[in-house]
Amino acid sequence: MLLPSCKGRKVEEFNPETLITMYGENMTMSESKNGNLDYVMRTPLMERYELARDPYSKYPQGLYVESYQDSTELVQSTLKGDFAIYYEKQDLWMVTGNVVATSENGRTLYTEQLFYNVKMNRIYSNVESTLVEGENITIGEGFESDDKFEVFEFKNIVGRGLVEDLGIGVGGGMAGDATAGDEAVEGEVGNEGVVGDDVAGEVVSEGTTEVEAVGAEIAGEEAPGNNNDSENSRGDESAAEGVES
Repeated sequence: MLLPSCKGRKVEEFNPETLITMYGENMTMSESKNGNLDYVMRTPLMERYELARDPYSKYPQGLYVESYQDSTELVQSTLKGDFAIYYEKQDLWMVTGNVVATSENGRTLYTEQLFYNVKMNRIYSNVESTLVEGENITIGEGFESDDKFEVFEFKNIVGRGLVEDLGIGVGGGMAGDATAGDEAVEGEVGNEGVVGDDVAGEVVSEGTTEVEAVGAEIAGEEAPGNNNDSENSRGDESAAEGVES
């Protein structure tokens, strides 16, 4: 009996850091806690890298997220951006490109990069950001806030003004629509958008986070601690830059 020989053939090695182990298009993912809807996330494309040293999920065409109040299921906050990565070990989100975050108290944040540390319930950005509160605008760097936008600060304020003075219409004209809802996302995140009736595969999880994929190419990176928010912000951003590269 003759068997084929592999001699002389080059066996291609794969890189576990860049090997996609899960892939999904036009996905809607949601999570419930204690029987109440917690959040709904829509994305045109999701890629999971679970064999990486720090497993992570990537959303190369962006995402749109709505979080809800405990029992009323009223929208409490929204977040959208052109690109996102979720780091599993750090329980950390990084969203970049035309990022718009809104809260039920009427505040809207526009920036090009935003981090959300789920463990610490902290939102922050180290690049220039614009915060709109009614007719008032604050522009600055080093934005930090709780996840409800109730207590916030800028490390360095660049300027203040009124919406009308800067010629910006409330609800749009800066980095996309400020309004939270399907219309704000449609046609802006990815070519297909993240809104539509033909959403493939809706996933609902009870008590556990469905979007658990995700991490970064960061060897030995420790989860952010609770001792210093500013140091944590810098550390998280360094981790994110390592994955993007």
